[in-house]
Amino acid sequence: MITYRLNDALPREVITSLREIPEKKQRLEFENALDAGYGRCWLERPEIARLIVDNFRHFDSQRYELIAYVVMPNHTHVLIRIFDGMTLSSIVHGWKSYTAKKIASVLRASRPRSRFGNPNTGTDIFVMSPSPHPPNIAR
Repeated sequence: MITYRLNDALPREVITSLREIPEKKQRLEFENALDAGYGRCWLERPEIARLIVDNFRHFDSQRYELIAYVVMPNHTHVLIRIFDGMTLSSIVHGWKSYTAKKIASVLRASRPRSRFGNPNTGTDIFVMSPSPHPPNIAR
């Protein structure tokens, strides 16, 4: 599963405290911290959430198989199966670069003084071992 978050989704003190937690508990605490709703939560706006979803779907069946996704107010989760010849880093970079530009444009149109964060921050990739059984996830 790939999780990427807005730049302000986790305050520095939260990130620092997460680093002190034993690795086995870190993932759960990380998810709880994201779900606490820190930051401006731009992704809760329907037009911005739609940009994220459309971006995930754009290269479905070309670069990867899109298995599942969820857009939360300050972060996203996505599960994909990458096709041969593609890299996870190039896919995630493409998502973040494109959506950061589009979201910044939406925010400028509705709030001229709004700034949207750096697309190169806040990616947390958790690699899961392939399973012979498909996940029970609806999309």
